[in-house]
Amino acid sequence: MVKQDRHASDFFLIGFLLTQAAIPLHLLINYGDGFRLIALEFSPNLYRIFELAYWLDAPLLLWYTRTLVYKDYKWSRIDWLFLAPAVIYSLSMIATFYSLEPVTKYLEMRDYDTEEASIWRHSSGFIRESLRVVFSIMCLIDIRHCRQQIRNRYSNVDNIDLGWLNFLVIAFLIVRTWSVLVSAALILSAHADINIDFSSMGLIGNYITFILVSALIFFSLMKSSLFEGV
Repeated sequence: MVKQDRHASDFFLIGFLLTQAAIPLHLLINYGDGFRLIALEFSPNLYRIFELAYWLDAPLLLWYTRTLVYKDYKWSRIDWLFLAPAVIYSLSMIATFYSLEPVTKYLEMRDYDTEEASIWRHSSGFIRESLRVVFSIMCLIDIRHCRQQIRNRYSNVDNIDLGWLNFLVIAFLIVRTWSVLVSAALILSAHADINIDFSSMGLIGNYITFILVSALIFFSLMKSSLFEGV
């Protein structure tokens, strides 16, 4: 009873991978010394638009997980609530940044410094990373529930492989927990005069994320046909 219709899971996987491409672009535009000025000359709007991916990748991973482990998974009203943080972020950026004059945006981005950003910006990042942890935990709960349902319904579970997805979700959970620590380190360094090398911490997290995304692509292509939706 292998799940045949994988269009929904493919859609969410593509969306998730696009966010994983957008996040490094955001980091490169905002913090890359050479690329920063090039992006600024092209358009100051680039400095905030790709940050939206941070608010979308966690719900997309959750929906991807659910479309794999639950047969004929359908959106419910609560699924729309998962997009609320991304909507709130978008509205706040429109009100505080994209409504500014082009020259004002140019000057703000030219002189922008991570450590000198407002406590609101830093707190927003901390909340964002914490929400990503919550979504990862929700993924693990769904996988555990699926495993339990499979054990209760089928005597032969040799061909049902949930281990790879469980491993990847746990790995993403660890990385996102690390990102929470990076955000906390940034807040302490910028607003509590506690010297913490948050830049190196963030760089380590980026490398690990790259490895995990590569693993996700590989296992999604090679293993997902083994899933048996509940």
